[in-house]
Formats: sequence, C-alpha cells, structure tokens
Amino acid sequence: MQNVFMRKLRIYPIEYIRSYSKVKIIINELNVHIFILGFIMNDQAEKVLDLVDQMKVKPDQYNLTMIFSACAKVKNARAKAIGIKLFDTMSNHFKTDVVLLNAALNMLISIDEIDRAEILFNSIKRKDVVSYGALLKGKQLFSKEK
Repeated sequence: MQNVFMRKLRIYPIEYIRSYSKVKIIINELNVHIFILGFIMNDQAEKVLDLVDQMKVKPDQYNLTMIFSACAKVKNARAKAIGIKLFDTMSNHFKTDVVLLNAALNMLISIDEIDRAEILFNSIKRKDVVSYGALLKGKQLFSKEK
C-alpha cells in the first residue's frame, strides 16, 4: 500500500502540493492522503487543517492518523476543535487500530485534553510502548503546570 502512495507522490511535485489551492483536482481518498502526507513531510501542519475543512470525503484510518498528528503539532483552538470533532465521530471499527489510537492519544495530550486522553488510554486493549510513552508525557506536562 505504501508503494502506491509513494509512486503517486512522485507524480505530484512538492511545488504542486504547496500550491494546491490554485489547482482544481478531484479530491478523493488517495489525493487527500497524498496532500496530507506532503504537508506533514514539509512541516506545513496548518495546511492539513485547511484541507480537512475542504474535504468532502470522510477520512479513513490512515488520514485520521495523520490529521491527529497535524492537530498535535499545531496546538491551537482550531486544531483542538477539528481533532476533537474527528475523534468523536470516528468509526467504531477504527477503535481497534493501535497506531490510530496512539495518534489520537498524542493529539489529546498535546491539546490539553488529559482527562479524555486517560479515558482513551484505558480503553486501548493492546497498549504498546508508544501508548505508555504518550500517557507519561501527558502526566509529566500536566504535573509541570500545577
């Protein structure tokens, strides 16, 4: 699956991705994935949020993972609103994907939703090192604020 995305990324030069708003293209799941990946690779997480606002397709688990990561990087009110909205409307069958849940956990901690992050952490059935690390990071940040 990754090879398809990387081949598609080579077709779209980074300059094309940077000026996406000037170009009319059909936004489908694959194109959304390519744009999100391009923005994240170029440290343009704010543009991921712009793209989420324009999306007509419902994000899949791969897009959600990257959108949650972008929200964690941006850390503003808009990112918080988008991240929480997507997390709350996330399909139940995605809630078994540990990578997606770890990205959501990291996002919730980054936007100061520690209580929600703890609830999510407790609901993860197959916790891994990343899950524990994200929760410890949140606890550490929260204890410094007190």
